Amino acid sequence: MIIKDKGRKDAGFLQLSNYIWNGALEDSEEELPPFIIRHNVEGFTPEAVAEEFKERYNNRRYRGKNANAMHHLMLSWHPDDNEQLTDDMAEDMAYTFLENYASDALGYGTIHRNKEHVHVHLMVSNTT
Repeated sequence: MIIKDKGRKDAGFLQLSNYIWNGALEDSEEELPPFIIRHNVEGFTPEAVAEEFKERYNNRRYRGKNANAMHHLMLSWHPDDNEQLTDDMAEDMAYTFLENYASDALGYGTIHRNKEHVHVHLMVSNTT
C-alpha cells in the first residue's frame, strides 16, 4: 500500500467531500458508495461532513499563516491486488490508518475503483 498526502491550504471542504462521494459512484449503478469512513464525524452526506470540518477549522487553536486546512490522503494498492482486495479489507485498513495517523482528527472517505488500481480517498482535518 502507498499513502499519498496532499495538504490543502484552502478550506474547500464541500468540494473535497463531494469529490470523495461522487468518485465512488463513478462507473457504478449504485446510489451510495460501498462504504463511508466516518472517523470522529457524525454526518453522513458530503454537505453534513463539510459543515463539521468547517466548524473544526473555524474553532482550531493553531492558526499559522501557512497551516493546512485539511489533508487529502490516498491509500493506494497495486493493480495486482485488485481481485483480492475486498471493500471490507480496504475499509478496515483505512480505519486502522486513521486511528494511528490522526486519532483525534476528523476523517471522512470511501473507496474508488475508477482507476487501474483500488484506492481510498480520505479527508482529514488538521490540528485542533
